[in-house]
Amino acid sequence: MECWNLKSFESLLSSAPEVVMRNVKLPTPHSNEDNSLVQEIISLIMKQQSEEPFYVVDLYVVVNLMHKWKRNLPLVQPFYAVKCNPNRAFLTALAALGFNFDCASRSEIESVLALGVLLRIGSSMPTPANPVAVGFQFGALPEEVSSLLQAAQTARLKVVGVSFHVGSESHNSQAYKSAITDAKSVFEEAARLGMPPMNVLNIGGGFTADTANFEQATEAVKATVENSFFG
Repeated sequence: MECWNLKSFESLLSSAPEVVMRNVKLPTPHSNEDNSLVQEIISLIMKQQSEEPFYVVDLYVVVNLMHKWKRNLPLVQPFYAVKCNPNRAFLTALAALGFNFDCASRSEIESVLALGVLLRIGSSMPTPANPVAVGFQFGALPEEVSSLLQAAQTARLKVVGVSFHVGSESHNSQAYKSAITDAKSVFEEAARLGMPPMNVLNIGGGFTADTANFEQATEAVKATVENSFFG
């Protein structure tokens, strides 16, 4: 996915189709059909007559990434953060692929509901009227976990799981191992306190599209989840 404006794109129009595709990070055409697709993309963009930035998106890349996710992390259901790209066509494609969505505002919720996707709301700020807490936005230190769980128990709040985030585009697979191991200890502490079994482990984001890094991270996640929760 690459951002351009009309003037910057016009400079490419005299180039061969394969040059255009290379510059906008799309596959090099290998047939007349591919060349026609390039020309169609150019034509559609030129009709806009706008100086606003725009994106050229190859949805086949998204489909392939979803297949890669299901192959590497069959036990993990992805939730796409709508704020990253709220384009309706893009969200529609994700919904068709079976994605769930992470919404951070009313407009994002409305965008997802317009797709016909069922809405499930979880809150990180538990109240007696909304007794479901997946985690706390700013996290908790290991030594704080027991007292927080006891406080939730006293307030008769239902704690359903643990959430963590290792950081965006993380290249450290060990971070996932450590976080999942720590999360398991929270599950165990809740069980020790006699709380209802928790059933949600939110592993956050941080994954990259780079194949080597992605596979390292997913192997770490899969192995640690299986050993910690199913071993």
